[in-house]
Amino acid sequence: MRVHKMWKRDDGISPGAFQNHNSGMSTDWSKYSTAEATRARATKLELLYAVIQMRVGDVRMVPNQVVRHTPDVARNNRAHTDVIGDKKKEKIRVKLRRIAVLVLPWEP
Repeated sequence: MRVHKMWKRDDGISPGAFQNHNSGMSTDWSKYSTAEATRARATKLELLYAVIQMRVGDVRMVPNQVVRHTPDVARNNRAHTDVIGDKKKEKIRVKLRRIAVLVLPWEP
């Protein structure tokens, strides 16, 4: 998942980075993408984005979160995957933050 620089904190990623856009939280499935390709799909300057990784099994352990492979044919992204479920509660976002691993940091 891409994380915009605005969510960068001294202690890592702000829990606010974990939110739904339209039908869910947009991510890419590593089976079909690399961290570099995920960052390159950014619509703005790609250097403003870090890339994090979360294990599907760990995400599914977060209450009321469902992982669904949702390829984006219009953008030629077969890796696209949504994490569906309410993320308005801080405790849900904190749990997602705890399982996230930074794989490509923000560029200086």
